[in-house]
Amino acid sequence: MDVIIDETGKMETLLIFDRRTGCDWSYDLIGGAGPFSSIGFYRGEDGEFHTNQETFEWWEQYIDMYSKFEDELMELREKYGSSEVDEAMCLGHLFLSNDYDSHDAETKLCIETLKEMLEDDKQLADIRKSLHIDDDSDD
Repeated sequence: MDVIIDETGKMETLLIFDRRTGCDWSYDLIGGAGPFSSIGFYRGEDGEFHTNQETFEWWEQYIDMYSKFEDELMELREKYGSSEVDEAMCLGHLFLSNDYDSHDAETKLCIETLKEMLEDDKQLADIRKSLHIDDDSDD
């Protein structure tokens, strides 16, 4: 996502790529935080997105943090399988809140909890059993 910085007039870019498709989804990620105008972005007369340096740097840091989270998820998916990781996330209710300022701590907790769940087959089996989910892992 190209952004013009108010203080410098320089065009900068915010990028984050989906690990599965390779597509840039920075516009969707940032737009998911709320209306662009409410999170410090606006469209200038030139039709481009604009923001101040502080907001741009916050999003750069956020994207860096989130990219590391995605990298760790991909490592877990490679080790345990995508469906197993996705199921553990659902069973453990491991989702990020709507508070983007909390995501750094939440992503770290999510990865830590996922590792514990995936390394302990009994923990996942107990959750499945409590939810009356059949274990079809031998298919």
